[in-house]
Amino acid sequence: MEIITKGSYETKDLGRKIGAEIKIKLDNARPKNASIIALIGDLGSGKTTFVQGLAEGLGLESRIISPTFILMRKYFITDFEKTPGSQPGDESNSDMSSTLEETQRYQRGEDVIPKKIGKESELYFYHLDLYRIEENVDAEIENLGIRDIWSDPENIIAVEWAEKSHEIISKANYLINFEHISEDIRKIVIMKNE
Repeated sequence: MEIITKGSYETKDLGRKIGAEIKIKLDNARPKNASIIALIGDLGSGKTTFVQGLAEGLGLESRIISPTFILMRKYFITDFEKTPGSQPGDESNSDMSSTLEETQRYQRGEDVIPKKIGKESELYFYHLDLYRIEENVDAEIENLGIRDIWSDPENIIAVEWAEKSHEIISKANYLINFEHISEDIRKIVIMKNE
């Protein structure tokens, strides 16, 4: 499928739609391995913008920034329920608490219990950026534990600069190529391997 986007909003919206599609599929059935989205394209072609939309489509409210310098970021995809034993009127556990606040509390190790999503499980979103890896890509994949990550069906992985690893491309459920046509226009080609 080939799509032309005319601005970052449209690129992000396309990511949002793909993210929602993936989440619906995972709510209905789990694959035997992680869901991998391989992103290919030059600098400034819209990969990170797409990933921001993808994360929104998956239900993440966290700010998504490129992990270029740290190679990988991990996000917990969840809804939250009240902690058992909470008292009526306890604002920290009220149903009105924002997911963002509860996510922050969870990350600090406080007593927030994540609800299971879909088939009684927790989902994680990994955002990888292989741009800075110049040599020994397979060794770096091993060092980062990426092989373990993609073997877990509870994980969703978006990989920028995926063309640096034939192994990632061969395992990808979505292979998405970004082409910079002009200042605001991008050609995005999506190939599904499901």
